[in-house]
Amino acid sequence: MYRNQLLWGVILLLVGGLLLGDAMGLKLPNGMSLMGIFWPIILLFAGIWVILGVFVRGKIEVQDVSIDLQNAHTANLRIRHGAGELKVHSGANATELMRGLFTGGLDYKVNRNGDILEVRSDPQENGLIFPCSDLTVSWIGM
Repeated sequence: MYRNQLLWGVILLLVGGLLLGDAMGLKLPNGMSLMGIFWPIILLFAGIWVILGVFVRGKIEVQDVSIDLQNAHTANLRIRHGAGELKVHSGANATELMRGLFTGGLDYKVNRNGDILEVRSDPQENGLIFPCSDLTVSWIGM
């Protein structure tokens, strides 16, 4: 997580510095503007980063998660999902709100508020940046 933030911080500082230098009229010794050389270099580094990401992968964790209903009569489940595939089907026991295998791991928080069980789940941080979409599910027991 912190490496990813550090990378984007460095990129933003570099882009900001180059834009400032270009706005001030600074030129390279060969007469090119700073921005003229910047974009090809960034594209090269981005391509190298993507290619290395294919070959340098750590072990992908598969986590088995079971969330107990805790005798709640109502449950609100918020699932944040990044890139990939989300399959939802039955299979949890009568005392479970949710059970499943999560490739890449799952971070979740359970909060019991009276008869309402509130669950928020997020994919574990994997160093990649994908926008997460939300799926909110409400369950009312008998």
